[in-house]
Amino acid sequence: RHAEDLRRRLAHPSYVGNFRDVRTGLPAHGSTEEVVGAIRDHPVTLVAGETGCGKSTQVPQFVLDDPVMGPGCSVVVTQPRRISAMSLGERGAAERLEGV
Repeated sequence: RHAEDLRRRLAHPSYVGNFRDVRTGLPAHGSTEEVVGAIRDHPVTLVAGETGCGKSTQVPQFVLDDPVMGPGCSVVVTQPRRISAMSLGERGAAERLEGV
């Protein structure tokens, strides 16, 4: 079911029209397998990168989309300010075509 939900979301016109090109254009996109592998293989993983590379918006989605880790997974991303955390949650939900 997880794989089917992912395929459906990635093919949805709202995703294709609004998010696909943005997500695949971020530097983090090219490191998806490396990041997921590191998270899967290590109890603690530090992800570092330039501002705007996709650390906060894309890495959680890599985990949620992974067929091993994603089903039943909860992801917590912290931000120094409440408004940043709320915006980040809204952005991630929008990219996943989900509600907050």
